[in-house]
Amino acid sequence: MEMERGKSEPRLNLRPTAAELAELRRRARVKEKTLSRYLIKRGLSDVETEGAADPRELELKERAVFELRRAGHNLDRIAERVTGESVNVSRPQIEDAIKEMVAAARTLGAGFEEQGGR
Repeated sequence: MEMERGKSEPRLNLRPTAAELAELRRRARVKEKTLSRYLIKRGLSDVETEGAADPRELELKERAVFELRRAGHNLDRIAERVTGESVNVSRPQIEDAIKEMVAAARTLGAGFEEQGGR
């Protein structure tokens, strides 16, 4: 897209703190986007961010969901082995998988309780 002579693309000036800028750059890098593209995508998304948890709390919740999914996957694998032709799953394997699920669920639940059930 060529601009007419003398005209430039619209600009937006922001004034983040040094810490805010560092966090924004980190998030953009994680999403593999430029800072400008990251801010535009986030700003135009339908996700409501007012009153959102701080980034560390969100990261904790994301980690808990990841761990819960991983533990659920382990239980699925155990169930497949149990329902298969040969049952070679030890009781400790089953207990470990259940403990992982319970721990992940507690972490996830605690994160939501801290945010008032959001």
